[in-house]
Amino acid sequence: MLLIQKYPTKYVYLIVIFLYTLSNSLTPLFAQHLGYQATFVVRFLMGMSDGFVTPSINTFISQWFPVNERSTALGLNAIGEQLAGVTESPLAALFCQSSFGWPAVFYVAGILVASYCKNILLGISGTIWCTIWLFAGSSNPYECRKITEKERNYLLSANGSNLKKQTTISWRNVPFKAIFTSIPFLAQLQCHFLMCFSSALLETYLPTYFKEVLLLGVITNGLYISLPNFFNLLGKVVWGIGFDHLKQNDILTPTASAKFSQAVSSYGMAISFICLALFVDCSNRTLALIICCFLFAFQGIECSGFVTSLLSLAPRYTASLSSISLFTAQLGALATPYIVSAYQTKDVTHWKALFLTSSAICMISGTIFIIFGSGEVQPWALEERESTANLSESETETGTGTNSETAA
Repeated sequence: MLLIQKYPTKYVYLIVIFLYTLSNSLTPLFAQHLGYQATFVVRFLMGMSDGFVTPSINTFISQWFPVNERSTALGLNAIGEQLAGVTESPLAALFCQSSFGWPAVFYVAGILVASYCKNILLGISGTIWCTIWLFAGSSNPYECRKITEKERNYLLSANGSNLKKQTTISWRNVPFKAIFTSIPFLAQLQCHFLMCFSSALLETYLPTYFKEVLLLGVITNGLYISLPNFFNLLGKVVWGIGFDHLKQNDILTPTASAKFSQAVSSYGMAISFICLALFVDCSNRTLALIICCFLFAFQGIECSGFVTSLLSLAPRYTASLSSISLFTAQLGALATPYIVSAYQTKDVTHWKALFLTSSAICMISGTIFIIFGSGEVQPWALEERESTANLSESETETGTGTNSETAA
């Protein structure tokens, strides 16, 4: 968080992507020849690098996209991630059953940029991507020399910036007290925490559910996991484009759009979990796949809900808010194994109880955001900007007065 606020986001992102690629590719080598201690170190480096990715991307989107286009930007940004989700499970299963074995999964992931940097540059090696990014990337519109002055002024004004230059921010100037006492941010924070629990449940334990309850084989299991990711992609992109269009035409305000989207996402996931608990067993596997497709689609809609809200509350401090939110979300992911283990998921009954609990969590999370969430820039995020503008006006008036007196 502090590095992204203090240093140009372009270079922070470049370094972490390189480190992520390197540590991911070294994992099999360390695991096979250097033992678990060395493997822990390289995976720790990988996790630490990954912690910078989301705040960096969110900072780019808040700088480069007006508020009425951010849901679309978030959805399009996730294309690479979802395409990787669609392909990685069946490919990983094939690699594990092949003569190459499980290490091939890590080597291929190290080659394909999309599996870790969440964009659509499929098939380009990490080194080439980093080179392209070094010369083509820019932290913000002010620094970019590849756009026209008209485009630059449009982006700066559309994002509510009265300052010509987007300077980096010292951690001492970040209004942490205002951030942690902001009700809309806290509403987004709990949403991220609880929704991350649901995401961790789906990503980590759904394959186990398919294996133990639906009795699927390895290859079929991979296909059952990959197909819902495609619907997650549709939920993000199609819904985001549609609701950005409504905001651009003043049919919905940013706050109404974020709240409605989060309501559809949370309650849709809740209903899907209930259906999964009450109507699915090993005799109707196709129904389970259909419900999971809806479940992942509703999950994708959250990009237009609390995720867009996060980018809108304080664009100037997006890196700080994103880092805090991501840390809280990781706590939700870390809590998932303990919650799952409490249900002793060994038979259908325990899985049903777990899904019903997840449904209740989604409903509670969505309701809190509907009541307290927001999609507007908060007053505390405008304070410094307005003070700077007022100071400039005061200096101008003083200068004008002085010149007038001199002329007289």
